[in-house]
Amino acid sequence: MPAWPPPRLEAIVGLFLPPVCREEVLGDLRETYSSAWQYAAQAIHVIPCVFFSRVRRTTDVQLLLTQTLLIYGAFLAGDWYSDRRLTLAEWGL
Repeated sequence: MPAWPPPRLEAIVGLFLPPVCREEVLGDLRETYSSAWQYAAQAIHVIPCVFFSRVRRTTDVQLLLTQTLLIYGAFLAGDWYSDRRLTLAEWGL
């Protein structure tokens, strides 16, 4: 039994990881390797966690909220000034 995952499997898993933390995550997965199925199952569990962790660390919540409100306000203003169907309908907003 090899002491590390097959290079193809490791390359496939590496494609789904963010480049910033790819080396660390692949190293941790390599340390716990016992079989290809275990490695794949662990990668399926780890990849979404790493992805959302990177998004959480790099996203500024105030900026995201401001942009969301401005885009919504632009659509609302566009409808209000064109024909007001969306804003005045029973199920409009």
